[in-house]
Amino acid sequence: MNPMVLVVYRQGIATLVLAPITIMANRTKLKEMRLGWTGFFTVFVAAFIGVASGIAVNGDGHDELDTGHHLADGSHCRVSA
Repeated sequence: MNPMVLVVYRQGIATLVLAPITIMANRTKLKEMRLGWTGFFTVFVAAFIGVASGIAVNGDGHDELDTGHHLADGSHCRVSA
C-alpha cells in the first residue's frame, strides 16, 4: 500500500479518536474555544507550512523526481552540478 495512504489513514484515525476526547474533557470551555475564520485560517496556514517544509526537507519519496544517485551497496548520494 502507498505510504501516503497510510499517513492519511493514521491522521484520520487520530482525529476521530482524539477530537471527541478533547471535546468531552473541555465541555465547559467550548464557547471560549471557538476558532472563527481567522483562527481556522491560521491553523490551516501553520499546518500547510509544516507539511510543505517537511516534504521540502525530507522529500516525498518519489524516486522519479530524485536527482541523487543510488550506489551499488544500496546507499544514496547527492551530486551537485
